[in-house]
Amino acid sequence: MFQDIKLDATGRKMVSLIDGRTSLKDIIALTELDSLEATGSLYALMSVRMVELAEADKISGDIPREFIEETFRKRPDMTMDPELKKTIESTHERIESLGYYGILGLSERASLAQIKTAYYRAAKKYHPDMHFGCPDDSIKDKLSDIFSYVHAAYSTLSDAQKRRDYENVLTAKPPSETAAKDKAKAVYQEGKQHLKNDNYHEAESSFRKAAYFDPTVADYHYLLGLTLARQQRQKPAAKAIEAALMLDPHNTTYLAELGFLLLDLGFPKRAKGLFERALRKSPDHARSLEGLGKIGDG
Repeated sequence: MFQDIKLDATGRKMVSLIDGRTSLKDIIALTELDSLEATGSLYALMSVRMVELAEADKISGDIPREFIEETFRKRPDMTMDPELKKTIESTHERIESLGYYGILGLSERASLAQIKTAYYRAAKKYHPDMHFGCPDDSIKDKLSDIFSYVHAAYSTLSDAQKRRDYENVLTAKPPSETAAKDKAKAVYQEGKQHLKNDNYHEAESSFRKAAYFDPTVADYHYLLGLTLARQQRQKPAAKAIEAALMLDPHNTTYLAELGFLLLDLGFPKRAKGLFERALRKSPDHARSLEGLGKIGDG
């Protein structure tokens, strides 16, 4: 799958040291590179699934957090380059207008090899974990949104049928309201099946499309949020469920799930308010009672 991807010097050095036996900590040391650069390169390789961690090194599928924290403790003055920050903000503002080809910097005639290379390059630039030390939470949220879109672009453009479907949407006349709602329903059902099968990236892409074609259906936003939460992306997940609640403010399921996300994000008072709102609507709501119990236990 990755035979056409061209690695930079850091990536080549990193790959040359991966032998299935050497630990992550030793690989980072053996590169003799700046620890931030070495760690970032590992993240990029894993984000495009060129590298997988052995069970001994796995913590939620990522580089062990202590290595990351150690890297940035050594770089207490870590700040984001102003030009990169400007690029991230500009890209986030234009993300929908860029489309899948634009976000990867490709023309519509791009080959599969070019798509793979562009995805690797974009993943290395926009993966949130590449900017672990960024002190600006709003930039981290924007990176998460951009990388999610980058992955959806790759997932679509690297599949021949999905690419044809996407291009048909681009060239078609604006759909009627009825056609848009029908399309939303169709991709929503696809998303539910992906979610059932734990295919979270595909489910996310489907629910994003459903919400795009018909943003008036609360459940499209809710299941997008649930899918993001399954990927441990609590902040964008909370935003999606908040959008669902704007459309259906008394839905006890939405209230409770947003409450749990806020607990994870460190906002127990706000979470408690949501659980109590749900219980006023449904006094025996099990998920909300569970949430209050967690706050009480804390």
